[in-house]
Order: sequence, then structure tokens, then C-alpha cells
Amino acid sequence: MNAMIMLLLLICLPGYALQRVDADNADSAQIKLSAHEPNHLWIVGRAIRRIICKNHVFEYIEDRGHGDIFIKSKIENGAADIFIVDDQNCFYRIHASIVDKVASEIKIFPAASNDLQNKNNEHVAEIRRMMLKLYILPDDVNVKKTEKINSFMSIQWLAGLDDRKMHGDIYQLNNIGSKSIALHEKMFSQYGADVQAVAILRRFLPGKSSTRIMIVRNKHNEH
Repeated sequence: MNAMIMLLLLICLPGYALQRVDADNADSAQIKLSAHEPNHLWIVGRAIRRIICKNHVFEYIEDRGHGDIFIKSKIENGAADIFIVDDQNCFYRIHASIVDKVASEIKIFPAASNDLQNKNNEHVAEIRRMMLKLYILPDDVNVKKTEKINSFMSIQWLAGLDDRKMHGDIYQLNNIGSKSIALHEKMFSQYGADVQAVAILRRFLPGKSSTRIMIVRNKHNEH
């Protein structure tokens, strides 16, 4: 990264509003990012190796010397997910809301290391790898037959993918009513057999709108 650009960026940054993300307590952290100013994102004791986000929503500058990211929104309001991989191959999914506020410092605390966690690391990595593949799948997949869930929601299967041990599916969830719906991953944790993880791209769904849902299952029980 150009040192002069980073120097100018640091000089121009306003006072940060600190937001803490604890990987131990949340599979999907929720943060607020400034709509107008660069936000500083870093992981305590680790370096950010890769960041994946929608290009039409965010732009970012990598501070490779420190392993940090300065991320700026391209839109005035809305929300989108950010996926991060650190230098120990741990994955973080952060749901970012774009708001009219001062820039934020996002301080990520990695999950504590212990024997049980080390045993589960491979399984968690498989799940997150599949979720990452689903997230970056192109938007031009074909919508299939609609299945009505209840009087105000319907769902459509869009596409499926296989990894070494996991099977992932993308669905389109439609709010067919006129009232807004608040969504949570737990609502779909039993949608099919042996669900390992659920991710919803849009947690607040206005009437007559839709969002994507990604569901990861063990491959031997694929949907």
C-alpha cells in the first residue's frame, strides 16, 4: 500500500467510535459503519489476510504492515456482510449496517484457544468455507418453484454446492405480505436435515421484498 496514502488517511481520520466484536460470543457479529468516513477494522494479536465484501457496497485499503483494514462505504445507507480471514485461517462474518455517524474502530477479539476448540476447528473451517462459496456465488442463478412457508413468507431454492464434507444451498425468502418481518438464523436452523449453519443477508425484510438465505448441511445428509 502506498505509504503516503495511508499517512493522509490517518491525518484526516476523525475520532473513532469504538466497537468490540467477540468471536467467542457471536457467529455473526453486528456493527455499524460510517456512511461517509473510513472505518478502521483490526484483529487483536492477528493480521487480516483476506477480506471479502460486495464491491458495490464497500471499498477498502489494506495496511499490510499491521494487518489492518480501512473500509469505507460506497452507499449512504443499507447493510451488507463482510467476511474476514485472519493469518491463522480463522473466519469471521460481520453484518455491517451503514449509518450517518462518525467513523468506527472495529476491534475483533479472536476466540479463546483451548483443546475443545482445537478439535472443532476443522469442522468450523469446513462450514465457513462453504458459507463463503455460497456468499460469493453470482446473482444470476435460476429461481425454482416457490414453496409457501406460511401466510406471509414463501421460499425458493436457487442453487446448491458441494464441498469435501459439506453441502450448501441458497434460497430466496420472499415476504409476500405487506408488513415488515424481522428474521433470525434460528428460524431456519431446522430447515432440512442436519443443518450446521444458517446465514441471512438481510435481517429486516419490508413487505413485498426478498432476501437470500444460505444453509450449510453435512454432506451425507444433503438436501
